[in-house]
Amino acid sequence: MTGVSFLLTVYNKAAYLPAVLEAVRGQAGDFAREIVIVDDGSTDGSLDVARRVSRGWPDVRIVAQANAGASAAMNRAAEEAQLEYLKLVDSDDLLAPSATRLLLRALTEGRSVMAVGQARPYDYRAIPETAADDPEWRGSRMIADSLAATLHTSRYNPSAMLLRRADYFAAGGCDPDVTCQEYSLSLPLALRGDFVEIPNIVAHVARGDSNRLSASAKRELANITKATLNFVRRHPDLPLRYRRMALKKAAGRARLWAQRHGAPGGPWPYIWRHALAQMPLPVDHARGIAECLRAFDGE
Repeated sequence: MTGVSFLLTVYNKAAYLPAVLEAVRGQAGDFAREIVIVDDGSTDGSLDVARRVSRGWPDVRIVAQANAGASAAMNRAAEEAQLEYLKLVDSDDLLAPSATRLLLRALTEGRSVMAVGQARPYDYRAIPETAADDPEWRGSRMIADSLAATLHTSRYNPSAMLLRRADYFAAGGCDPDVTCQEYSLSLPLALRGDFVEIPNIVAHVARGDSNRLSASAKRELANITKATLNFVRRHPDLPLRYRRMALKKAAGRARLWAQRHGAPGGPWPYIWRHALAQMPLPVDHARGIAECLRAFDGE
């Protein structure tokens, strides 16, 4: 029997936790399971809510730590996990009842390192008691050249992801230097193999809550750019076409932000770096990405 560890990292999500935890508990499928909750220094009583809601449930482990950031908290949760597969869950997202069953099928039937599904938004002011299901198997497709796809799209929703615990650690886990857990994990994970995608809606994602980390577009873009920079720096042997793509995407994001919101020097430094990324010239791609951080007041 296959085993799945559900990993929840929590920071000030008390209002969401009852529904989120019930959705995890209600996952359909014939597999062993455990729930690992890491409270990352919440100040709104989230830890007490998690303990109260899960009291009496089997195989639940709750860890409380000082605030270290979303990525560090996810790495801690993965370290605590005991089972073969990891199902990441944002603590304000609701899993569809068939989510894990479908993602497991996709991952185990193909030669892939991660399975991803689709996410649908819900209004954070009206948290559903139960998430709508999408249970019918409609096949899967391999995401060819998953590293290029990840660099292009910038992110997957973490609640739509499922992977093996061994691959999580082989990829180095989430980058604790940034908050975009899913993107910083997907980049090195894609070096290990391709991803498989299913068309089913597997997660319902809160929208409109200004307290979400992703609510600030500027912070989100800065984090994505910094995660890209760290990835390129940590993989100096990365093929040239990926380094070029990484710089091109970073420069494109910086250019658009500078045009729409203003940035030191305007958009022209990033227009130049975007062009430079496509030229057959010796280029320090990591340095170029680092300079793109300036558009978002980065270092």
